Amino acid sequence: GRRSTVAGYKGTNTGAVFSPSGNNIAMVLSSSGSPEVYVAGAEGQDPRPITKGTSRSVESDPDWSPDGQQLVLTSDQLGGPQLFVVSARGGSSPSRLPTNISSYCTEPAWNPVASKNNIAFTASTRGGQQIAIYDLKSRSSNFLTSGPGSFSQPRWLSDGRHLIATQSRTGSSTLWVIDTETGKTTK
Repeated sequence: GRRSTVAGYKGTNTGAVFSPSGNNIAMVLSSSGSPEVYVAGAEGQDPRPITKGTSRSVESDPDWSPDGQQLVLTSDQLGGPQLFVVSARGGSSPSRLPTNISSYCTEPAWNPVASKNNIAFTASTRGGQQIAIYDLKSRSSNFLTSGPGSFSQPRWLSDGRHLIATQSRTGSSTLWVIDTETGKTTK
């Protein structure tokens, strides 16, 4: 039950997520201007920049690939938030994932089961937000949720089949489990 600070740098310190091995933390820091994704040791030591956006772009929402070699993240470097993949070691430019489903894609969550090969994310559609899946093999996306209210903040369960997400509707929020194979949603 003991807490310890792993990132207390000048500016924003947010979006931290441990690597699958537990040896590193990806996080968003803004000590040098716009928010950028950094990777640090497990104690938050020696953060190194992974993204180097323009002074006007914002990078956020990092999540690790199952093998810990890549990060998926949100960047607005093309004008609106979209998903990008970058090496967790840095030194390369992020590559945009062609979700082709919305001009506003954010909150990516990489499936922890390597054989599943997909990324869940939040996408804006028809005045709301819904959960979608991007398949890395077919390079295509499809919506998992629809209907009233907005769904956001998808997170994978360890089985690689189910997601938990927040639904916001008429002033209240509830949590839902989404079966990505059948499309069934359970409150």
